[in-house]
Amino acid sequence: MVVVFLVISSIVVIIYLALSLLLAANLAANKTKACPHFPFVSVVVAARNEARFLPACLSSLVDLDYPKERLEIVIVNDDSQDTSEEIIRQFASTSPVIKYVNLASHQKKRPGKEGAILSGINSSRGEMIFITDADCRVPCSWIKTLLSAMAPDVGIVGGFTLLDRRGDSTSIWGKIQSLDWLFLLSMACAAARMGKPLSWVGNNLAFRRDAYDEVGGYLGIDSSLVEDFSLINAIRRKTAWRIVFSTSPGAIISSYPEKTLKQFYFQRRRWATGVSKILTFGKILMGTTIAAHATIFAVALLHGVSLAVGFGAILLLADLFFLSRALAIFCRKDLFLYFLGFEAIYFLYTLVLPVLSLFDRNIRWKDNYHSN
Repeated sequence: MVVVFLVISSIVVIIYLALSLLLAANLAANKTKACPHFPFVSVVVAARNEARFLPACLSSLVDLDYPKERLEIVIVNDDSQDTSEEIIRQFASTSPVIKYVNLASHQKKRPGKEGAILSGINSSRGEMIFITDADCRVPCSWIKTLLSAMAPDVGIVGGFTLLDRRGDSTSIWGKIQSLDWLFLLSMACAAARMGKPLSWVGNNLAFRRDAYDEVGGYLGIDSSLVEDFSLINAIRRKTAWRIVFSTSPGAIISSYPEKTLKQFYFQRRRWATGVSKILTFGKILMGTTIAAHATIFAVALLHGVSLAVGFGAILLLADLFFLSRALAIFCRKDLFLYFLGFEAIYFLYTLVLPVLSLFDRNIRWKDNYHSN
């Protein structure tokens, strides 16, 4: 039994290494292209109690380098109880491209953020729809960069999001989260290049209205707390549109890290609700990741620390190799300083989150709880 266990453990670790090398081989920088034309674009932002972040978000949107006559910015005030509405009105009074929608809870056709995004899209008229969050700041080149990746057969383009900027005052905990986001998004980007799109975060997404309408919009798909993933998955399954992700620096937006480990846990629990609908490749990737990290823990308990350290070193080197490619593409090698901290958090939530998910069925978004 001991020999069988060690053989299986070795196979799992080898598969993890092979998958890391495969993904790294499919991760590459985009070639910079000029925006071919200027379709009418609607930027949709859902804001619920985001008064702290809205000024920076709206300022960055107003400064977008895109013809103003071909642009509208639709801000949905999702029943905010703070001064979000006042801030939105103030910006709208000075910028004609801003259009705002006040949405009460009883007016929603879908719960949570999904209902707010749905309302914003229904109130928009763009040929291309861009989605970001109220706590994000976009670069002025954001729209043109994502549009440059929108080939005629592409229905959705995703961009990267980082939680810090080089040389800023973000805490060590925030830098670790930024590295974690870069790691996960780079994996999704590489998988998409292989023709096996996994998921994406909905704060940096652009899609054709034609692709959205073809699946019936959000009302045509299952309601979800990870509405971005549900939409991507529906378009992948039901249409012929391609899904691509841009690594161009001009499409990288900035957001903010979670302040506490508890908030980080709630975020990852919400993300995990879409796991059951990912492609087989995604399930293999996730299953291998969990099994490989569990193997280290099991080997340490049953066969001593030295062997576990050996297996762990292989996983570390695999992650390091993959991240080295991602950090080189985004010119963020400064984040290497936080690699061991990232690995500790990655190991922890990879093992703990699946177990806690069996007992904790409540998902928190903003100040609301939803049953999974």
